[in-house]
Amino acid sequence: MNDTYNIPICNFTQAESWFSDATKFNSEKILCKHLEDKLPFLIKTVYGLDITEIHREYVFDYFKYGFSKCRVDFWINTKQGKDILIEAKNPTFNMRENIQGLAQMMTYKMILEYFGKDAILIYATSVFNFLIIKFIYDYKLPFDLFTLNQNSVAYFSYKDLSK
Repeated sequence: MNDTYNIPICNFTQAESWFSDATKFNSEKILCKHLEDKLPFLIKTVYGLDITEIHREYVFDYFKYGFSKCRVDFWINTKQGKDILIEAKNPTFNMRENIQGLAQMMTYKMILEYFGKDAILIYATSVFNFLIIKFIYDYKLPFDLFTLNQNSVAYFSYKDLSK
């Protein structure tokens, strides 16, 4: 794996032009494969954590506790003991699908908290929309955002937005 990637530092206008419908992936499956290949480097660079295991399509089965089964795109274990949950979307209908993805993340957060699990929560999408960041900020959601295409990955932290 190549350990150098273009992780741009950009403003919102640049992000909208870099991560548009024209630059997105053909499918969510391709997006997830592309992201999975970059995860060890991204997680180390952004969080300083070393991945020990990546679980694809990980199922939390808490049906007996009154929750439905949840299938997350990535559940990641790290050497440092911090877990990471990633939900990824390659939206066709940009705003609607991204809001639905964030709603999924809110459900995952609630379930993880209910069972005392602490994890880094990341929402990954192929299309940038400033309203996603506004939604995360306005509702004080503890979700980081990765926006990616074939060439670049941009990272936005909810912690930076709350300052």
